[in-house]
Amino acid sequence: MVQFDGYCPECLLHGEQVLMQLNNDGYLECPQSRLQIVLQGNCAGILRWRGNGQVQPAITAFETPVLLTETMKLDSEEAVPDDAFILQDSWALEWYLHEVYDHYKAYKRHQFNAKDPVFERQHQLLSDIAPAQWQQLFEAYLRFCNTGISINVLHHPEFKKCHQLLLSYGVVFEFNWHAWHRGWVNLRNPKFSFYRSSLLELSMFLSAIILSEPFDEGSIEFYFNNKTIERIIIAMEQRTGVQVLTLD
Repeated sequence: MVQFDGYCPECLLHGEQVLMQLNNDGYLECPQSRLQIVLQGNCAGILRWRGNGQVQPAITAFETPVLLTETMKLDSEEAVPDDAFILQDSWALEWYLHEVYDHYKAYKRHQFNAKDPVFERQHQLLSDIAPAQWQQLFEAYLRFCNTGISINVLHHPEFKKCHQLLLSYGVVFEFNWHAWHRGWVNLRNPKFSFYRSSLLELSMFLSAIILSEPFDEGSIEFYFNNKTIERIIIAMEQRTGVQVLTLD
């Protein structure tokens, strides 16, 4: 696990020791990288936006280091360390730093907006998909499942057919999926019941999985093999009233 002792963790990745300083917002800020950290209990959470360089004299190094964590994603808790996401190693730290925006306004612009007009448009598009088209899509997925394939999923011809139908019918659509925190929490929960989700939400789940593949290689294969995609598809059948498959 990565620990914080008062030195900027980002600078340490580059072989430099730079003590953090208290800024005008009450956070610790690095005078060099402008990375911000909030302390709470035995955790130090890295904020998802950088400071503005208005800092006071440097603090002293900690005698007892604390755990370095991500911060919460909910609006009301965006400056609270998330002890469920402790940074385990330098690779995890470096990956997380890619989520840190240059300033607060940029951070807020990229947050998930449940009232984005794109969702109303998608709701209408889904309602316009004909039962025969849903049936074609579900049958394509069943044919792929019947191949028994579990590796190199993306390259199999039957998967490519199913993938093309998802795109051509508009079931998979572009939205701010990477910032959809609640959605990702549900996707990663093996006990989450997709049957309670609306057709729009099911479309969002499927889109998040499909669209994340270029950035998270193996994402589709992972969610296929742990049967998350299967559960989403079956829930879609229930919502559309078009039953083609009942998978184990």
